Amino acid sequence: MDNCNTGSVQSKPPKVGNSRLLSGIYKASSSIAIQPAPAANLATFKELGLRQMFMAMTVAKFRGNQMHVAAAGMPYTLVYRAASRSVEEIELKGMPLGSFSAFPYQEKVLSLNPGDTVLFMSDGFTEMFNTQNELLGEERAKELFQAAAEKSPQEVIAHLNRASKAFSS
Repeated sequence: MDNCNTGSVQSKPPKVGNSRLLSGIYKASSSIAIQPAPAANLATFKELGLRQMFMAMTVAKFRGNQMHVAAAGMPYTLVYRAASRSVEEIELKGMPLGSFSAFPYQEKVLSLNPGDTVLFMSDGFTEMFNTQNELLGEERAKELFQAAAEKSPQEVIAHLNRASKAFSS
């Protein structure tokens, strides 16, 4: 996403405690910079010889109004659809890199429209516990995202940061 010339990109997620909660947010604008598709990029990382190490990541590339996305061991990517004011879960099941050398990683292509917002997050957000030992969970994460998804990326992150602090306190 660092080559995007249009659209808003938040590249450094906030820290809560010692973990980063969000991998990034992309807010669609009327035109999105063109980039190549990502699925084969995950195979490149597997060639690093991770051996006993495992790595989770989501790779997204934007081409016109389309997002090509692949994931390895990460939670679902969430997409807020401005036209319907709803949140979609983009399910991409994939083992963390280093687990299996020949794992066939999925890639999905999604059309984005002006006002749509994409949330990439780590499992540290959905698997956060509160003082009653309850998980934040995927459903609550979707609700929190939907409540702020029409705002700027910085405001979405600030909202999720405040909500996660309130939940875990």
